[in-house]
Formats: sequence, structure tokens, C-alpha cells
Amino acid sequence: QAGVSFLKKLKVNDFYELAKCYEYGENGVQQDLKKAIEFYSLCVYQEHQKAAWQLYFLAQDKSSNFNEEAFQILEI
Repeated sequence: QAGVSFLKKLKVNDFYELAKCYEYGENGVQQDLKKAIEFYSLCVYQEHQKAAWQLYFLAQDKSSNFNEEAFQILEI
């Protein structure tokens, strides 16, 4: 429950920064594009412009297995 309480205190920009860590494997976070897309999605639903651009770039990356998933989120 402590983890849920902590997450409730985070702002949309905190989720954006976490998504970037997952996308690039930064700050001791192992790279995980699926998690990055999930966190960018949370931000996009809160109308975070930079997160929308990051998802757009992931959707354009044909070498990624997750480009279709990113693209579907942007279609909403």
C-alpha cells in the first residue's frame, strides 16, 4: 500500500520523467519500452504535449516491436 500512496503523490511530469527513464534506460532503470509507453500514455491522457511527441517518435520507430501500440494510443 505504501507504493500506491507514493504514486498518488506524483504529478504528470513525474510520470513523464519516469517514462523517459524506461525509454532510454537511465538513472538505474532498466530499459523497457513497454513500460515507457504505459507511462507516456498516462501523461497523454492528461494532455502532456511532450509525452505525445515521445509516443509519436516511438510509433515512427519501425525497429521497435511497440510502435503499433504507441500509434494506437495516439489515435484516441
